[in-house]
Amino acid sequence: MARAADTPSKTEPTIEDLQEQIATLRDDMAALTRTLGEYGKARAEDLSTHARDQALRAAAMGEAGLAEAQRQATDAYSQVEVKVRENPATAVGMAAAFGFLVGLVTGRR
Repeated sequence: MARAADTPSKTEPTIEDLQEQIATLRDDMAALTRTLGEYGKARAEDLSTHARDQALRAAAMGEAGLAEAQRQATDAYSQVEVKVRENPATAVGMAAAFGFLVGLVTGRR
């Protein structure tokens, strides 16, 4: 009578089976590496596009701010010009006082 311990219930993997499994794992790892590389490239392109869009938006906002500042400077210059024409003596006195103060500040160095 044969004993159950003498007959294996499962067949042991052969060297060929192990080599096939290793080859399959190697192919899976190569595919995974390619997929991760492609994902990284796509993500980098997305981030680059986002950064470019943000830079363009910031440039547009800067140009709008510059245009507004130029408009305000032009308005202020026009208002000063009107005030100087209305009160030339006051304008000359203020300019002289400002020049005197600048002379005092720069002369003490």
